[in-house]
Amino acid sequence: MQDIQVHSWLQRISNLESLLDATDTGIMIIDMERCVRFINERAQRLLGYEIGEVYGNRCNLIARTSDCENNCPLTRTLQTGAEVRNREMVYTSKDNRHFQAQTSIVTLRNDDGEIIAGAELFRDITEIKRLEEQIRGRYSFASIIGKSHNMQEIYSLIEEVAPTDASVLIQGESGTGKELIAAAIHAYSPRKDREFVKVNSSAFPEGLLESELFGHAKGAFTGAYQDKKGKFEIADEGTLFLDEIGEMSPLLQVKLLRVLQDGEFQRVGENKSRKVNVRLITATNKDLKKALAAKEFREDLYYRLNVVPIFVPPLRNRKTDIPLLVNHFIKKFNRMTKDKFIEKMSPQALDILMKYNFPGNVRELENIVEYAYIRCNGPILEPAHLPTELLEGDATSDEIDVIDRIVGSQKPMENMERIIIERILGEEDWIYQKAAQRLGMSRTTLWRKMKELKIKPPPGLK
Repeated sequence: MQDIQVHSWLQRISNLESLLDATDTGIMIIDMERCVRFINERAQRLLGYEIGEVYGNRCNLIARTSDCENNCPLTRTLQTGAEVRNREMVYTSKDNRHFQAQTSIVTLRNDDGEIIAGAELFRDITEIKRLEEQIRGRYSFASIIGKSHNMQEIYSLIEEVAPTDASVLIQGESGTGKELIAAAIHAYSPRKDREFVKVNSSAFPEGLLESELFGHAKGAFTGAYQDKKGKFEIADEGTLFLDEIGEMSPLLQVKLLRVLQDGEFQRVGENKSRKVNVRLITATNKDLKKALAAKEFREDLYYRLNVVPIFVPPLRNRKTDIPLLVNHFIKKFNRMTKDKFIEKMSPQALDILMKYNFPGNVRELENIVEYAYIRCNGPILEPAHLPTELLEGDATSDEIDVIDRIVGSQKPMENMERIIIERILGEEDWIYQKAAQRLGMSRTTLWRKMKELKIKPPPGLK
C-alpha cells in the first residue's frame, strides 16, 4: 500500500520534472526502505551517476555524506518527522570527489498524514565556502588578527618567506605580536612538523643564556650535574625564535654569528663542535640601527639576521583593527568561561577604545577586554565595565603631557599640526585619500604637508 502511495507521489513529481531539472539544487526522493526512487539531473551531475545506476539503490551508496554512518539526518527525519533545514554536510561523489553542500530533508506524507518517503535537497556551496575562507583570510592569518593595509603587507611577507630558510628579523614595540608572526612563519614552512623553540634573550643573565642556547657539559659550572641540551639542539631541523635579540651581549653575538655562518656550536665546558640545521627568527623592540651606531650590536650579525625584515606597527597606527581584535578576544574568553557568554562590545565602549593610544599595544587591549569581560554580568560590554583610567575625562594624562610639551616647544603650532596629521593618518590606516578628506584638504596638500613636517609612513608602507 505504501509503495502505491509513493508511486502516486512520483507521478505528481514527474509532471514537474522539467522544472526540477532546471534548478541548481540536487533533489532525491527516498522511500522508507532508504532506496532512491527519484533523482533530478542536478543531483546526478553532482554525484556523478547515470540515472540507471541510481534507482532502487540504497541512498547511502549513492549520496555518501559525512553523516551517513553515525548521525544520518534522513533516517532521523523518516523515523521522527523532524525535518532538517540548511544543514552543511560533505558529500562524496562516485569518483571520490568531495564537495560541501547545504542540505534540507523534508517528509512526503499520504492523505492521512503518515510519512511515506523523504526528499533530500542539497546545493553545492564548495565555491561559496572557499570565497568565505578567502575573505576571512584578509582579516586574519594563523593567529594574527588585522585587516589594515600594513597587516596585509605582513601576511604577504609571511607567505613569501615561510617556504624559505631565510633569517627573519621582526621589529616592533612590546605587545605588538612579534611572537605570533614568528609562529606563523614556522607553521607555514617545510619545518612545520618539527620543533618551534622560543627563547627570550632578556630573561637570562649572560652566563645562563649561553647555557640555555648551546647547552652545557656535566661539571661545566657549579650546579651542572649532568649534560644538558641547549635550545639549538632541541630546535634541530626546526625553528628557533630568539626574542629581544637586542639585549644579547657582544660575546654571545659572536657565538650566534658562528652558528649562522657554519651551523656549528659548542656546549659550555665542552670542546666538541656540534652541527645543527636550524631556521632562526629573531625579534626586538630596540632600534638596532642605533645600536650599530653605538657599537652595541655587531654589524656582521645584524646583516645575517636582517635578511628579511618585518616591521610590526603599533596598535595606534592600525586602529581599524581594534574592533576585530575586540571581537576576537571576546570569543576567546567565551571559550574559556563556562558560565558566561558575552555577545559584543557596545558602540559607546568601542568608541572609547578607538580614542585611546594603547602604549601596551595588542597585549594591553587584550587585558582591557579581559577586565571588562570579568566585570560584565550581561551580554554586552559597556563603558562602565572598562578600566577607570579610560573613563576619566576626554584627555588622558598622557595626552595632557603631550599638550604641555607642545606648548613649551619652540614651534608649538607646527608640532601640533604634525601630531594631528600623524594621528589621522594612523586612524585611517595611512590611506591618504581618507586622511585628506578628514583633514579637509586635498591629497596633494596632504603630501606637501607631510614633506614640510617630515612625516614618513611606518616601515613597510609606501
